Amino acid sequence: VVTGVQTCALPIYREKLVGKIEAFLAEAKRPWEYADGMASRMFKIERVEWLDPDQLRKMVAALNYDARRHGRPE
Repeated sequence: VVTGVQTCALPIYREKLVGKIEAFLAEAKRPWEYADGMASRMFKIERVEWLDPDQLRKMVAALNYDARRHGRPE
């Protein structure tokens, strides 16, 4: 169940997650198409912008794992 307060906070939460994805991509010198490819493989959804907050959170976790694996800042 989602309350009105949580619904209002969702766009802000999504924006923060998308910002983290953007930062990970920039650090790794990867284009947005890379993230769209991840969304397609992970969730069968073509574009990052169509992911829900839970899916975005999972993508951030995957990019964080990738950053650690390649010795980039988290």
